[in-house]
Amino acid sequence: MNENEIFSKCVTILMEITALEEDEIKMDSALIEDLGIESFDLADLNYKLKEVFNINSEYDFLSVEGIVGNPDFIDDENRLKKAGLEEMQKRVHGLEINEEMLKSGVLLADVLNMIKVSDMVNFVKQNQHAESA
Repeated sequence: MNENEIFSKCVTILMEITALEEDEIKMDSALIEDLGIESFDLADLNYKLKEVFNINSEYDFLSVEGIVGNPDFIDDENRLKKAGLEEMQKRVHGLEINEEMLKSGVLLADVLNMIKVSDMVNFVKQNQHAESA
């Protein structure tokens, strides 16, 4: 399945979750800030991604399980440590956070706000095991 086909199916999933129209969802749309994805939408989003794309991944897309509250990954102010950034990058392929952001202490919430539809497409490309109809 090529990137355009994956994007099209991701748009369909996001339309179901957000009630947005197709033309409102772009590859560079931020899931949380632009599309209004809420934390309670994440379980539904992950379920649909796994079902539609036949994904069997160790991690759910946008999962922070095991990161939040882990002192190896997050400090007392919910700022990512280097190990936390590395863990997030395993889960969100292509996540772009530079060392300068780490020095200033990027908040986990800020990282989540940076994740775009393109990251969702990349997640599918990296984790898809079989094409679905």
